[in-house]
Amino acid sequence: MSQTLIVLDIPGIKSYVFASNSLREIQGASALIDHFSRWETESLLRNWFHRNRPAHAPTVSVKKVFANAGGGQFLAQAEGSPDENETKVRQAVLHLAQELHGRSCGGLALSFGIAPVPEGPDGYRRALDLAHKRMRHRRKNAPKSGALATWPLARECESLALEPAGVSVNIGGDVVPETDPRGRWLSHVTLQKLEAALWARGRIGAENRGSGRAHGLWKEFEEQVGRPPAYNLDALGSEAKRAGYIGLLYADGNSMGQVVRKIPDPDSYRAFSEIVDGSIRKSTYGLVRELELEAFPLLLGGDDLVMVVAADRALQFAARLPEEFQRCSREAINSSAAPRWLRERCPHGFSLSIGIAFGRARHPFHLLLHQAEQLLQSAKRDALGEKDPTGKARIDFHLTHSSSTREIGPLRKEEWELWEKIGHRDGRSITCRRTFRPYRPHELTALLECVSQLRGAGMPRNKVSTLGEAAWSDSLLEAEILALETIGRMKPGQRQALAFLEKKLHCSGTPPFYTIPDSTTRRAFAIDLQECFSLGSSNELSGSSNERPWAAPTESPSVATCQPWKQENHHA
Repeated sequence: MSQTLIVLDIPGIKSYVFASNSLREIQGASALIDHFSRWETESLLRNWFHRNRPAHAPTVSVKKVFANAGGGQFLAQAEGSPDENETKVRQAVLHLAQELHGRSCGGLALSFGIAPVPEGPDGYRRALDLAHKRMRHRRKNAPKSGALATWPLARECESLALEPAGVSVNIGGDVVPETDPRGRWLSHVTLQKLEAALWARGRIGAENRGSGRAHGLWKEFEEQVGRPPAYNLDALGSEAKRAGYIGLLYADGNSMGQVVRKIPDPDSYRAFSEIVDGSIRKSTYGLVRELELEAFPLLLGGDDLVMVVAADRALQFAARLPEEFQRCSREAINSSAAPRWLRERCPHGFSLSIGIAFGRARHPFHLLLHQAEQLLQSAKRDALGEKDPTGKARIDFHLTHSSSTREIGPLRKEEWELWEKIGHRDGRSITCRRTFRPYRPHELTALLECVSQLRGAGMPRNKVSTLGEAAWSDSLLEAEILALETIGRMKPGQRQALAFLEKKLHCSGTPPFYTIPDSTTRRAFAIDLQECFSLGSSNELSGSSNERPWAAPTESPSVATCQPWKQENHHA
C-alpha cells in the first residue's frame, strides 16, 4: 500500500475574478471558483479513479486534507508500486485540470504537484516539500498563451479587453442570455461568468430553474445571516449614511506561512485548515448578523476575505473582525479535537490584518481592489515588528472620490509627511506624519468612539475639516496655531472627546502633530478623524484623502453590470 500526495492551486484567481468592472461577472467568477474548489474537486477525482479502474484492480481511495479558496491537498492511496500509483494520479489530476479549463472556457488553469509519500515520521513533510517544488517548476515552465493569428479579424469582447468575442447575447435582468445579433459581443469566458452568477443566485439550474434558491457561497451567506447578500453595488451604496459610498474590505491572516511550514502530518494540516477556514467564516457571518450589515462577500475561505460593505459600517466591522477571528480560532485550537502541536504553538489563536478602500459605488472596481491590496500590505508591514502574538492585527484605510487614483505608498510618502527643520547649525529635522494609520483594532475602536462623542456633542463638520486643514499645513508652527485656535473654539464636550482619543492613542505634546512613545516621528489623527466623520454624513467631504483638502472631486465613470452558467449544480 502506497500513498501519493496531491497539491492543487489555481493561480491568478484575483486576475480572473476581477478582470472586468462588472459586478455580475465578478460574482459569477467567484462562485465558479468557490464551487469547483470546495465541492467538485474531490468528487471529480473519486469519479475518475472509479471509472478508470481495471477489472479486479484495487480501488484507489482519495482522502481530502483540505479544499478551499482555489487550492487543495489530497492523499491518494492504493496497492501497487509508488511509481505506478503516481502515474495514475497524474492522469487523474490532468483530467481535473482539463475539467477546470473547460468549465471556465480557458479562463482558469490548474497548477499541481504530485509526490509519493515515503515511509517514516517525516514522510509527509518530505512529500509536501517535493510536491510544492514540482508545482512551482510546472508553473514556471507552463506554456504561455500566444496572440491569436486571426486577431486583426476578431471582434473584441465588450466587457473583457483583449479577449476575442465568440457570441452575441442579449442580457437583461435575471434571464438566461439568448443569442442575438443585435446584442453585446462577449467572449466565452465572460459568458461563462455571467451564467455562473445566475446559477449561484438560483436563477438557472437543472433542479431549480427560476426557484430563486442560491448556491455555494451565497447559499451559505443566506443560511448563516438569515437574508441574501446585497447583490447590487448601487443599492449597497445607497444604504450608507454617506450616500453612494462603499467600502471594499480585504482581510488576510498574519504569519500563516510560518505555521504551515511546521505542520508535521496530513491530519494536522486538515485540522489547521478547518480551524482557519471555519474561524474566518464564523467570525464574518456572526458580525454581519450581529451588526445587521448590508454586505456582499466576493471571496471567503482559508484566511482570506474580500467583501463590500456600506461605507459608514465598514470601519465598525473591521474594528471587530480581528478580535472575533482570534477568539474563534483560539477556542477551536484549545478544544480537545485540535492537534497538540497546534495548541502548544498557537495557544492564543490567529490574527489578521485588513485593508479598506472607500469610494463611490460607481468608482472603477478594479481600482478600489488595487488600493485595498496596497492597504492590506501596508497593514501587514506595520505588524512585522510586533513581538506580541496577540497584537499583530492592523487596519489601514483610505478614502477617495477622485477618478484619478494614485499608488498608496508614494502618495503617503510624498503628500502625507511633513519635514520641519529644528536646528540651523546641524541641519536636524523632525518628521511629522499626517496620519496614525495603520491602526490597531482597539485604536480604531477609540477613533470611532471619538467620532460618536463628537456627534453627540454637536460638533459641526466645518470644525472637523479645519482640524484636517491644520494637519495639511506646510509649516509645523502654522499647523499648531490653527489646531489650537480651532480646539479653543470648541465646546467642553467636544474637547473632552478629543482628549479621550489622545489618551487612547498615548498622545502627548501640541496638536495636531503629537509625540507618541517609542517613535521619533510625530503623528496627527486629524485627517483620520475627518474621514471617519465624513463617512457618516450625506454631505460632500470638504477635502479628499486622496488629494489636498481643497482638491475638487471628480465624478468617476459608472460601473457596467451584466448577468448569467452552463454547468449544472452537482450539490444543492
